[in-house]
Amino acid sequence: MSLRVLIQPRPIAPTQQGGDWLHLQAVLEPLRALGVHAEISTDPRASLAAFDLCMMWSAVEPELALPYLFNAWRQNTRVAFMPIYWSPQRMWNADAALRGMDATDAMREFERLQREIYTLREEVLVCGADLLTPNSDSEGERLHQDFGASRERMRVCHYGTTAAFAQGNAARFRQVVDAENFVLCVAQIGPRKNQLTLIRALRDFPHPLVLMGDVENEPYAQMCRAAAAQNRARVYFVPRQSQSIVADAYAAARVHIIVSLHEIGPLVALEAAVAGVPQVVTTECSMQNYLGAPTIFVDPDDPDAMLRGVQALWNVPRTHALGQELLQTWTWTRAAQELRESFEWLLSQPRTAYDAFPNLLRADELLQQQIELLWRALGEQSANARHVEQWAHELNAQLRAPRSLGARVKALVGK
Repeated sequence: MSLRVLIQPRPIAPTQQGGDWLHLQAVLEPLRALGVHAEISTDPRASLAAFDLCMMWSAVEPELALPYLFNAWRQNTRVAFMPIYWSPQRMWNADAALRGMDATDAMREFERLQREIYTLREEVLVCGADLLTPNSDSEGERLHQDFGASRERMRVCHYGTTAAFAQGNAARFRQVVDAENFVLCVAQIGPRKNQLTLIRALRDFPHPLVLMGDVENEPYAQMCRAAAAQNRARVYFVPRQSQSIVADAYAAARVHIIVSLHEIGPLVALEAAVAGVPQVVTTECSMQNYLGAPTIFVDPDDPDAMLRGVQALWNVPRTHALGQELLQTWTWTRAAQELRESFEWLLSQPRTAYDAFPNLLRADELLQQQIELLWRALGEQSANARHVEQWAHELNAQLRAPRSLGARVKALVGK
């Protein structure tokens, strides 16, 4: 049976090329080999007449995925949805902590409303799709707990990996980074990936840390560089590299660590496992459904646990046993097969009945409140600017006053 599927990723996914896009690219060829005619489009008004179903691929920004859903509803086309979801609460808390006193009351309220809008829109996507394809049992359970998603409409479609990451050359990597016995973190540099906490956690660790990934957030990267200057051992900042060089980095590293505040299934954790490098992994992801010993899972808010995890794994011998198990179990061919079976199940089911209007109406009401808050925040900034200008004039007067007094005294004493 031939299936025709239009896959719709995030609009920026093809250029940003994050984990969701790499995941899609990895599964696309084996999916087509199984007889699925799969095309990719980011057009929110794409014609679905030639397709059996539409698949939304990721909703990191739900407002960008909703047009795909509405387009499918208009054309009476069944919708599959791979949410790639994990609760963002830790990330939100960290964002607020980073800003600290810089945020006004109006902006704090603005962000609270933004989070509520995110939740309402995500719920429309989760509950409005005809099929959910979480990448693990734990992700499926989160979708059920956070949005009341029906377990009956879920079909777990696992991640895969490739043997290419077991073929790295440690000596070759030293042409990129001239360091031995280092801790490696493969991730974009940004608040979600939590490198600042990692750098501080390893401040007194006697071996280097290699951070491999492009800068996602420059102010955050500057904070990381400043913190790195205080570390006992050098911290290397290496831009994103090709797959072969990443494999070389895994081969050279003593420990790999990923301590994100918000992940779903970091593919780098599977890559490192295939390479045989012991690793520390955040608890804020679904990798506990994939990885066993010697992996250590740590709370991403606990720098002491990060340090203890690295220390515990430092002298653990590299092993390919876990990697071989992964390569036999979690292949991209299996992932494609699970997707195809999910599509076949979906086409045998009636359409989902869901009323999105209450959530969308509430989101619009909150959006209007946000607009009002922005005007209020702008007014507060204008008032603060006037205060600063007044204080500057007063300070300038105070600075000039002693000079005038000194000049008069000198004149009186004739000096």
